[in-house]
Amino acid sequence: MIKAMIVDDEPYCCETLSIRWTGIARRLEVSGVFHSGAQALEPIKEQKPQLLFLDIEMPRDEWF
Repeated sequence: MIKAMIVDDEPYCCETLSIRWTGIARRLEVSGVFHSGAQALEPIKEQKPQLLFLDIEMPRDEWF
C-alpha cells in the first residue's frame, strides 16, 4: 500500500484529489488531508508518507 498525504488550502481540491486517486489507484491510501502547511508538518514527519500532493500556490506563512 502506498501511503499518501494531501496539502492544499482549498478544501474542494483536497476532496477531489482524494476521491480521484483512491478510485484510480487501489494501492493508494490517503492517510492525511491538511489545509495548511503548518498543520501538515508534524504528521508528515511522524508518518513519513511515500507520496505528497502539495498545492503549488499556498501562502508562504502557512508553512511557518
